[in-house]
Amino acid sequence: MLLGQEKKAIKQIINHIHQVEQCLTTARQAVEDYFTDDVEAAFVLIKQIHAREQKAGDVQHEIMAELYGGAFLPIIREDIYNIVKCLGNLASRADFFGNFLFYNKPAIPPDLKKPFKKVAEKTFDIIDPVKDGVLGYFDGYGNLNTVQNMAGNLETLGVKIAVMKCELTSLILSADYDPGRKILLKECLEGIGKIFTAAGKTADKMECITLKTGF
Repeated sequence: MLLGQEKKAIKQIINHIHQVEQCLTTARQAVEDYFTDDVEAAFVLIKQIHAREQKAGDVQHEIMAELYGGAFLPIIREDIYNIVKCLGNLASRADFFGNFLFYNKPAIPPDLKKPFKKVAEKTFDIIDPVKDGVLGYFDGYGNLNTVQNMAGNLETLGVKIAVMKCELTSLILSADYDPGRKILLKECLEGIGKIFTAAGKTADKMECITLKTGF
């Protein structure tokens, strides 16, 4: 039976995943604009990414306060802490990549714009299974299937993204660019990859708490 403090914390966690989703949705549009040469529109959205990441951070602090206040049994309190931290890191990675584009302004060669855009689009698809998994667990408080589906969907996405990244890396390294440009393009690709890595860590923590609680 959930106590009032747990109910309040769960409500905040649900709010948190929605704030993270808004952050990633904005980041996705900004990245798509950047890779389709609408740089001015991208830079406007990049500022919004930061504001939404901060809003997600504010909610995260509220959740932590509830955990410090004794919400949830000690056996799962650390797992919930880790899930919330991973979600916050997911938003931070999106914000960091937006800042990377804003301050470094990497010039994407015409023949690489489409591959970069495809990798970014596929990467930002991760927010849907992550949101479904978190809501399935906390909103329904124990839906095992949604967490398993989240992990499976992210694994499938991960394979596709890995193949696309390898192909794009090969194009970058084999192109006739100066070393500095190749490094910047590789850093751009790595920045996208770190967003997916953060999502994968969230899925791992969700599976851990599900295995521990048995629901």
